[in-house]
Order: sequence, then C-alpha cells, then structure tokens
Amino acid sequence: MKNLKFPLNLNLGFIIVLAISFALFSGCNKESSMSPVSPGANNTSVGAFAEGNQTDNTFALTDVKFLLRKIEFESENGQDEEEVNLGPLVVDVSMFAKEFEFSFAKLIPGVFREIHFQLHKPSPNENISDPEFIESTNARYSVIIKGIFNGNPFVYKTDVTVSKEVEFEEHSVTVPTDGIVNITIRISPFTWFMNNGAFIDPMDPANKMLIDQNIRNDFRRAFKDDNEDGEPD
Repeated sequence: MKNLKFPLNLNLGFIIVLAISFALFSGCNKESSMSPVSPGANNTSVGAFAEGNQTDNTFALTDVKFLLRKIEFESENGQDEEEVNLGPLVVDVSMFAKEFEFSFAKLIPGVFREIHFQLHKPSPNENISDPEFIESTNARYSVIIKGIFNGNPFVYKTDVTVSKEVEFEEHSVTVPTDGIVNITIRISPFTWFMNNGAFIDPMDPANKMLIDQNIRNDFRRAFKDDNEDGEPD
C-alpha cells in the first residue's frame, strides 16, 4: 500500500484531498444508464478543506493521517452508484502547505447528488505500509493525530469508524466526459479536540469518547469547488 504524504498550512488549517484512485476504480455496483467515459480519461478529483486553526498557544496540530477505505458517488436519481475501493489507503498529511492532491479518478459521466466515504481501521489480514496503524500488540487504528497541548507533544490514536453520506451543497455535481470536476469536503479538525469552545487534553482517557464523537460528527459539507478555494462554486 502506498503511503501518500503531503504538506499543509497550519495557519490556515489544512487541506486534505480525498480522491479516487484511477487504477483501483471498480465501476458501478448497480446497472447504470450514464454515458461511458473514454479510456484513460481522468474526470474527477475529490479534496477536503480543513477550516480553523489554533486560537492561542494552548494547542497545535503537527500531523494528521487516516485510513480511507472507499469513496462512492450516488447519482441524482438515487438509483446508481459509482464506487471505488481504495485499499485501504493511508492519507498522511504534514502541516506546511495550503493544499495537495493525491489522486484522480475516472468515473462514468453523470449527475451526482451525494458522496459516500469511510474511514476505518485495518482488518487483521490487511497489509498497511505505515506501521503506526497496527501495533505489535495487534491494536489497530483508523486515525492518528500528532500535536502539542500546553507545551507537551501528544500522539492521539483511535479506531473510530467514520461513515458518511454527504449531499452536495448548492446543487448536484456533474462529472464531465472531458475535463475534470473538483469536489471539496470541508472539515474542522481543531474542533475534534474542543469542548464548549475550549481545547481539551488529548491524552486524558476521559476525553477519548468526546474526541471520537467530534471526529464522527465532522465531514459534513461537500460541494463542487473547481477553483479549490474551500467554498462552493
């Protein structure tokens, strides 16, 4: 499994681009009436924009990585889906540049109303390139986050599962026959470690349930974003 690592800008949050691998594209899992796409043509890019940043010296994020298992697009009629099985794929993001992309996709052109995706820990028989996701104790994780809290470095690991069906904002998304459409998922990673507006200690076991729930509750916005500015087109 290839481990993809790209930089992010801490001052602006970070941009995670969740995309669909052309090589692993598996096609439609239901019978589809959408037009075929020409061989070898990538026509879709999926990304994520992470809003927010630390508001004081209490808390900072230095690295965020997670295991992405699949992405699906649901057609406007709700009858057809385009699914890509990603591996699982390790998405590894450092915190120094504003945006990055890690793959493109070839989808059957059509009009889609939702994006579905899943973050999940690896199964026992899966080979993961990053050893941090599977420890010698056989503990397995889906999300690993590194940062600083009150001057002390921390590593937060969780096996939380995030399964989302997100309807596109503003309007449905048309995947073209020619050219590429860009889709952004907007998230708020700093809020994963907040309670009532204040940062909480990631290493306090009493906070784990709240942090995991905050992660599950995020990933709620998705939209067409061809200029990749983190706002709906």
